[in-house]
Amino acid sequence: MLGFGVLGIDKLLLGMMIGTLAIWSAFTFSDSIRAHRGRVLWPYQSLSFMVISIVILLIIFGVLTK
Repeated sequence: MLGFGVLGIDKLLLGMMIGTLAIWSAFTFSDSIRAHRGRVLWPYQSLSFMVISIVILLIIFGVLTK
């Protein structure tokens, strides 16, 4: 598998690491909003932040790989 990937890292492993960081940061952001305001802004706030972060990553990597 040498030569397959980005900077010597397998594409699947790189995608899992970046996706994990994006989801972790989305949940951290949602928790900070909940701690600051004392409540959530809307129902399923954490889930919507997670989906938004993944969609943003999809758009970024879609543009970069074309």
